Amino acid sequence: MIGFRFIALACHLFCIPSPQPNCDQIYRTVLQPSMISIAEKNINKLENKTRKMPSENSIKVMPKAVVCEESNLRGDITFSAGCVVHPSATVFAEAGPIIIGENCILEEYTTIAHRLQVGARWDANNILSIGTHNVFEVGCTVEATRIGDKNVFESKCYVGPGVTVPSGCVIGAGIRMHTAQLLPENTIVYGQQALQREAIEKQGSQTLQIDFLRKVLPNYHHLRKPNHDPKKARSVV
Repeated sequence: MIGFRFIALACHLFCIPSPQPNCDQIYRTVLQPSMISIAEKNINKLENKTRKMPSENSIKVMPKAVVCEESNLRGDITFSAGCVVHPSATVFAEAGPIIIGENCILEEYTTIAHRLQVGARWDANNILSIGTHNVFEVGCTVEATRIGDKNVFESKCYVGPGVTVPSGCVIGAGIRMHTAQLLPENTIVYGQQALQREAIEKQGSQTLQIDFLRKVLPNYHHLRKPNHDPKKARSVV
């Protein structure tokens, strides 16, 4: 700064036009990069907020649902009345909320995941809806796009993203379904080649098993207390 003043004074004494600072150059070399970096940081913060799932879990347990505390639950998850969730079952709502319908059974080491796809963001309206009276047997992993009513996912099966399971279907033990597809209703998937055929009889409800589990599980495991009653919520509104 002192050097610039000295040059300006000499130019004034000898009647030489004093050099003026180039504002455009200062803007491009000093101000613009700093402004761009600040803007990029703000954009990154905003994108991180929208891409990531909420940091706090929102687990809604309706009355008459039995949810063991030893289960692994993450995200925005709703268990409707009559659901039974065994210890070591995992439900992971990464892309959006998961709503599990009435009288569903999640056995040990079951994994239900609503995963975030590449380039996608958390969306509260992107709901994985699971119907009623579904059974997820030991060790199965289900990442289906949508699940209807009265389906059975047998032990160790895998249902990948993009698969839609309507109602009355049975995914056999150890079956691996990676290809996106819409199964017809009342379909049985079986065998090493994942063959499909129509079920002769429709799947029944699991009322007796649910009643038995509701009596037995509280004797051996701590349960999550019901914290969500849609009837009371409607009456308040």
